[in-house]
Amino acid sequence: MGAVHSHKNVIRLDAAAFNAPPRAPLLLQALSRSEALPPNLSAKDRLSRGQWEVLGGLIAAAAIAFVLAPAILGILAIIVFWLFFSLTVIWRLTLTIVGILKRVLFARATKAAAIKERDLPVYSVLIALRHEQNMMAQLAANVSAIDWPADKLDILLLIEDDDTATYEAALAADFPPGTQCILVPEGEPLTKPRALNYGLAVARGEYVTVLDAEDRPDPAQFREAYVKFLEGGEGVKCVQAPLVAMNGASGWLPAQWALEYAVQFSLHVPALASLRLPVMLGGTSNHFRRADLIAFGGWDAWNVTEDADLGIRIARLGG
Repeated sequence: MGAVHSHKNVIRLDAAAFNAPPRAPLLLQALSRSEALPPNLSAKDRLSRGQWEVLGGLIAAAAIAFVLAPAILGILAIIVFWLFFSLTVIWRLTLTIVGILKRVLFARATKAAAIKERDLPVYSVLIALRHEQNMMAQLAANVSAIDWPADKLDILLLIEDDDTATYEAALAADFPPGTQCILVPEGEPLTKPRALNYGLAVARGEYVTVLDAEDRPDPAQFREAYVKFLEGGEGVKCVQAPLVAMNGASGWLPAQWALEYAVQFSLHVPALASLRLPVMLGGTSNHFRRADLIAFGGWDAWNVTEDADLGIRIARLGG
């Protein structure tokens, strides 16, 4: 990829390297992870003409009903909303009960420590960054704590081409040796999934995971995820690690958020998986085999809820 320099433990490419010819094919490979998706699996084309016509018809019908029979329209709206929320509550209670039963009846410890280091594969960590210069020191400390052989940890810091502050902060931070600071070329759309696709194109790991700048992954997370893949065989296409809100004790609203996360990732996600239903992934700490992730089309660069979208797409494509 051109000239390489090192700054502390971070490998970086200089400006000339990023203008070199090899840069364009990498961008094309990354974009192809999303551009190759058929229209029904991508958010690029938004609504079709038929969908716009149906939406317009519904709006027109609601407007006419509001003029001719506003009371009836109000009653129908209340019934629809109450039905929707009632079904949502019933569904979430069902998942909660299933999740509790799964934890009580089928919980077992993951034997992460039993795997010898020489048998561990290369693991790529994709971290999309934009205007995160104040988080680099914390991020460096957190990824340094990951319990995985340093020579088999492929950390990719994916920084937008114009984000000089984050780039310089990343170079100055004390990241593990071999960490790569990669500038994502300018282009559209300017989204996290596009940056992740760019990183996926250059990742060298057999397994891939995604982290955010503010994440503090449990040091054993990677080993436990790898064991899940070994135990589940080819039938397991993704392992979602639980996400835990760390500021739940700081106030009422953060406490509600922490409770929501605890229920979602400790009970609902395992319940959905045990029922073999689609799981809308969290935006971080989800683990994949790189080959599977590419086969499923990577991330949809045009969808800013790329995590949930990918989870549903994996289910639709038989994962």
